[in-house]
Amino acid sequence: AAKLTVSLAAYNTLVDACTRSSDMARVPQLLESMANDGLKPNTVTYSTIIKGYCLDNRLDKAMELLQEMKQSACCRPDEITYNTLIHGYAR
Repeated sequence: AAKLTVSLAAYNTLVDACTRSSDMARVPQLLESMANDGLKPNTVTYSTIIKGYCLDNRLDKAMELLQEMKQSACCRPDEITYNTLIHGYAR
């Protein structure tokens, strides 16, 4: 049987669904599946996870991930990332 390949955009959509449904516990599993499919998280992936942490009022985790993004060569924070954090702190 042929293996189903999932795109990065599809994974990002799944991560977003987890954040919107307050199911952040599934995110590490999705990241592992991405890696198994040879995909690396991008800025959208990380910004979406940061949004989930903000919605869960876990601003410490959001800031940890921001620091990881700042040190990353491939996934630099952008204006959406920072706006997400601003909204998280304003809640």
